[in-house]
Amino acid sequence: MSLDLYLFSVLNSFAGQGPILDIVIVFFATYLPFILVGWFVLYLAYRKDLSHRSKVMGVVFAFVAGSIARFLVTSPIRFFFPRLRPLAAMDISHLLTIDAPSFPSGHASFLFGFSTIVFFYNRKLGIAFYVCTVLVCIARIAAGVHYPSDMVAGCVVGVLSGLAVIYLIKKPALRALKWSF
Repeated sequence: MSLDLYLFSVLNSFAGQGPILDIVIVFFATYLPFILVGWFVLYLAYRKDLSHRSKVMGVVFAFVAGSIARFLVTSPIRFFFPRLRPLAAMDISHLLTIDAPSFPSGHASFLFGFSTIVFFYNRKLGIAFYVCTVLVCIARIAAGVHYPSDMVAGCVVGVLSGLAVIYLIKKPALRALKWSF
């Protein structure tokens, strides 16, 4: 058995072990990403030391990084190299049902791209976002909708997209606009 399948089977073994655990897995897999986005928006909204422009640019750059990762990189990979999700490829316990290809994970790529911008904005908050993103990834594997390699690929795509936004878009744009971030 490959490491990918072994790790999948270990994490997926938690699905169906009880209603409370299933609710926790589904919550982390489905709703935590929305909470993270809202958390960053609220964090910026309540920062008194930042200008309105800086707050808006923080949200814009985070969404740009996540969207590049999810839609410009992940979607074409899925189109040309479709991989069946575990719930479609195997007879397993699953808590969510999704039909789209699984590789790389769209959730992981978006959240790692978003979290990379948050990390460059505030390191402590960024680390918390990375930890929460890993929890989302683990929950999606446990829910039976992704393999661990889907998540690793999503992580790579997301972090590289976030770094590209930081170094190729954010810094030159801020210099041109004379804004601080």
